[in-house]
Amino acid sequence: MSAERALLAAIREAAAADAGVRAVLGNPARLHDNRPADPIFPFLTIGRVETTPAESSESDALSHAITLHVWSREGGKAEAIEAIAALRACLHNAA
Repeated sequence: MSAERALLAAIREAAAADAGVRAVLGNPARLHDNRPADPIFPFLTIGRVETTPAESSESDALSHAITLHVWSREGGKAEAIEAIAALRACLHNAA
């Protein structure tokens, strides 16, 4: 399995187990690769995934940048910000 696929699987697993993420994105957490045909709002899609060698001469570490899209029917950005904050808290210092 590639590093990118492993990372995305770990993100999904962590989000599914996190009460804060489930409170915002439903139970089970609505994280999708693509926008569903008949979505339940709010939901999150995983966009672009970029992987580059980390700036470290001592390891084969990789740096990942992942674009996330939160879809909401609420006016404004509050629900989207809440979803990203919940996911960020869930992933902060995660294994």
